[in-house]
Amino acid sequence: MAQALAKAERGHEQDLLDVKEMIASGLVDPADARAQFESIEPDLYRFPAIDPDSFRRSVEELFG
Repeated sequence: MAQALAKAERGHEQDLLDVKEMIASGLVDPADARAQFESIEPDLYRFPAIDPDSFRRSVEELFG
């Protein structure tokens, strides 16, 4: 799950394709990925290199 979220945050074309494949193959459950993101989102301010809004958009696009 963490790998899928990391790829979603990074947002490179290959990363996004990888995440879609993880979902299609059943390795990642979209609902679980959203729940994991929601659990870490309040602490993202501690990582200035991460843009929380952009990360959220990516999660919503990939995991519904």
